[in-house]
Amino acid sequence: MNAPRLEQAVLAGLLRENNNFLHVKRYNLTEETFTAPETKQIFKVICSEIEEGRTADLLTVSTRLPDLTPEIAELELAISTAVNFPDWCQKLKTVEAARMLKRGANRIGQMPDGSFEEVGRIADFMAGEAERARLTAGGKRIPDITEAADEVEERIFTRPEPPIPLFPPDVEAYRKAYARRGEIFVIGAKTGTGKTAFCASAVWDQLQAGLRILYFCTESSTADILTRIAAAASDVPHYDVRKTAEGERKFREALGELRSRFAPQLRIVGNDAGGISPGKMRQYMRTFPPDVVYVDYLQDLEPDSERRSRKEEVDSMIRKIKALLTEYNAAGIIVSQFNRDSQKAPDTAPDLTWLLDTSTLEQLASTVAFLWTYEKTKETYFYTRKNRNGPPFKYQLHWHEARYVSSVIPFSEVQKGGPR
Repeated sequence: MNAPRLEQAVLAGLLRENNNFLHVKRYNLTEETFTAPETKQIFKVICSEIEEGRTADLLTVSTRLPDLTPEIAELELAISTAVNFPDWCQKLKTVEAARMLKRGANRIGQMPDGSFEEVGRIADFMAGEAERARLTAGGKRIPDITEAADEVEERIFTRPEPPIPLFPPDVEAYRKAYARRGEIFVIGAKTGTGKTAFCASAVWDQLQAGLRILYFCTESSTADILTRIAAAASDVPHYDVRKTAEGERKFREALGELRSRFAPQLRIVGNDAGGISPGKMRQYMRTFPPDVVYVDYLQDLEPDSERRSRKEEVDSMIRKIKALLTEYNAAGIIVSQFNRDSQKAPDTAPDLTWLLDTSTLEQLASTVAFLWTYEKTKETYFYTRKNRNGPPFKYQLHWHEARYVSSVIPFSEVQKGGPR
């Protein structure tokens, strides 16, 4: 193989230990990081296998690239250990950065001789190229304006990514209240509001949209969460299944559909699976790459390592979850409990500062919405306090059988002084 030894070492280390893919993501290694056409192809196939939850080894990669079998076989002898993999990634990015600087210098060499003003412009250009190269060498990817504009055009005008629904498609809330891939959607609620019922209903709508759901619950068992989803699907309360023969029939049909038709799309990790931490979430996401990840609820997760305070632990877990969502291009729906301020003002609209044990969650989240029931009126609302993806929304929710249904409330009413 006419490829640099360093590129061979990285490919071999990745095949030897697929967990090194985490370093690949961390250092932002891409096909353009490699120089030889063979290594570009092999790298692309290895990453594809790992991202789709399969094991990438010499056999699987050779099967997909039969014309490169001799080159792939050479990788078996490229290294004897993968222990220095992060160093190889760093060196490979440094080589890529050097190529960037060389391309920039070549572009300057091709410019015609000009005035002093043009020399100043050239110096500014080279300084910008040097900064991009420095960031590239450190594993940071900084797109230029042309690349960023192409991304905007692709996302908005050419092929807009479908949102992750939280409501059925036949209601107005479907078009306004939604999550997006790679982002955090927070649902703030206090105990007894019906947060798990709300999430179970959203899971049912997402399954019907063909999405893969990974549901982590720290409060209830796997069977309990499956029961709540079946209740939302059948409109039969889980605590009243055998009240009528018709209700029992509908519930059994919904449960059967979850067991058969939707089983490949749904994985539930309840509290019967032991302590749930961001590290364990990564393991599940690797074997079952999801479109949507639920965390119900955040404050009861276990940290991967102890910190000085619970707030530091929660903030650290949020950053890790955000990194996972970006890595797997999944939407994160995180349920958060409220702090004691919610008990002091039961009829006051919740505030971002009410989220328990964290100041990072509202910063990293793209949307923060509250599920809130007022004590005096017993009315329940679902509305935003932050929404980067669109205008603020507010919907009054009504309990129907085993799930919430929405009705439209103009947001102008919220701006007059908050929910009633």
